[in-house]
Amino acid sequence: MTAGPARRVIFTTVQAAPAKISTLLEHGAEVFITGEKRVHLEKAFELLYTLGIRRVMVEGGGTLNFELLRQRLVDELHVYMAPKIFGGQTAPTLADGEGLIESAGLNLKLIDTRVLDETGGLHIRYQCSKE
Repeated sequence: MTAGPARRVIFTTVQAAPAKISTLLEHGAEVFITGEKRVHLEKAFELLYTLGIRRVMVEGGGTLNFELLRQRLVDELHVYMAPKIFGGQTAPTLADGEGLIESAGLNLKLIDTRVLDETGGLHIRYQCSKE
């Protein structure tokens, strides 16, 4: 919370403990309550837009990724593919969650690919369809 000059914008639900919200506010965070049991993602993105924020990097894991993709709240998808294979049947994926049937799947358009280092890591950039 205190490293660097970045703005700290936090979304939570009515279930958040008031003491924790107070602590976040004391440390300079902007805290918004946008849901009952889960953060209302569409409202959160609308609030970000009104705050002048036009780009967001999400590092929340497969469940959050899935919800953002399912709700068509993603304009671009950046994927880093490391030159390493690990995991298994229960390993997290890019988009965990309930899953989508093929007809409800998100169509992607390849924008760019780049090899990032001598080990062969690959950065893949897609435009996400809103349909």
